[in-house]
Amino acid sequence: MLYGISSVTNGLEVAFFTTTTFRELTYILLSTAISYSGIVVLLTVLFRPRETGLTLGTTLRAVITKRSRISLVWRFALAGLLNLPLFFVFGLLVYPFIQSY
Repeated sequence: MLYGISSVTNGLEVAFFTTTTFRELTYILLSTAISYSGIVVLLTVLFRPRETGLTLGTTLRAVITKRSRISLVWRFALAGLLNLPLFFVFGLLVYPFIQSY
């Protein structure tokens, strides 16, 4: 899931804001797939779950039921509102390094 999300967002950014060729983009996607596969293996080996047989759905349902609906709504709203300003702040931080590109 992490690979898919980062590939889509980074792929769109590369396609629109760089002069990277399709061949280079394919190489980038393959190399990140390999590195994410290594990370998955390491995380699986190092952090084994305490209980087996749990699915993502049951775990997510348990986490969501711990909080009230209003708590979930304000958390998602706050995350959504902070996303754009933080995006611009980090963009300003890296701009001196990438302005010539």
